[in-house]
Amino acid sequence: MSATRFFCEPICLLLAAFLLAFSITPAFAEILIGVAGPLTGPNAQFGAQIQKGAEFAAADINSAGGINGEQIKLVLGDDLSDVKQGVSVANKFVADGVKLVVGHFNSGVSLYVSEVYAENGILMISPGSSSPMLTARGLWNTFRTSSNALKEAELAAKYISDNYSKTEVWVVHDDSESSKAITAVVRDALSLSGQSINYSGLQNLSGSGQNEKVVFYDGVEELPDVSTTLANANVDGQLISLASPGLPSFLTPEGRDVVNRLEAAGFTPGRYALQAYAAIQILKQAAAVAGATDGDQVAAALKRGTFSTVIGEIHFDANGDIDKTEIAIAHTPIKDDWNVASAGVSRVCGTTCPASCNNSCTSGEQCCNVASFQVR
Repeated sequence: MSATRFFCEPICLLLAAFLLAFSITPAFAEILIGVAGPLTGPNAQFGAQIQKGAEFAAADINSAGGINGEQIKLVLGDDLSDVKQGVSVANKFVADGVKLVVGHFNSGVSLYVSEVYAENGILMISPGSSSPMLTARGLWNTFRTSSNALKEAELAAKYISDNYSKTEVWVVHDDSESSKAITAVVRDALSLSGQSINYSGLQNLSGSGQNEKVVFYDGVEELPDVSTTLANANVDGQLISLASPGLPSFLTPEGRDVVNRLEAAGFTPGRYALQAYAAIQILKQAAAVAGATDGDQVAAALKRGTFSTVIGEIHFDANGDIDKTEIAIAHTPIKDDWNVASAGVSRVCGTTCPASCNNSCTSGEQCCNVASFQVR
């Protein structure tokens, strides 16, 4: 045996033992959750809400022990509000081994990527998509913490019936399929209540200008442009439309604490941040019920449980829609000069009065908060 070999052998054996011990040390367990939305581009403000809400929830859950003992690791996906980019994000999540996704924001993107996820065993909870078609298809993997637009339309019809029962009502769409679906619900609900309805597209209007009307509009056109179109068509009265309700009125004390902490961190949270936070909470609780983090097992748990979140108790129906619906109705006089037009927004909640309404309604009644703002 050479002197070199004699000198190296014990050292090499120690090094090999060290490397072996290091290699079998258990790695810290992680669960991958995809967070997807328009993180850049024209809708980046909404993507930021989803990202920040999910990040705060993941940090809070990780500090409390994680999901079934595993720490959450978020994997971000920027879909740019574009269907093709959304599919690319979905395919990357599949390749990365993601089984649970919080996203996407735009309904058009969510409709396509949910099918990619379904085919690859991935569960999706959208904190922002409202298209009726998203859950109407009955996919096993598709849920949302946002409202279904058809349920919002039902509340809009109730608002009109309660406040304009003796007024001529026009229901106007922008000729898109989604707009027609929503306005048809409003039209049919009002017809059942006995009101006479004029139903047409925005570009096919012709009014008398003699009898004040209420016009419900749904579509992509901005309200100033819709008001001008109506005024030019000699239509008078009130223009009303669905608007953003702001922070959910269902916020629990925990939810208000999350809002305060986000604001203290320099971020102004909106509805989508809280709905993303709630989605992460729901995934944690469902995974605990399932005893697993596979998409299909968590999905099964979602459909049979009730979950405590920052936006209240959440239960999903068979299609994946939540049992809470809340809308805001923007209303303004119809005129072609919006430099001085004022508008208000009334909040209408579709569940019985929760404690988070701050005593604005009595137990058993619907929760309604009212705010106002100026449109310039």
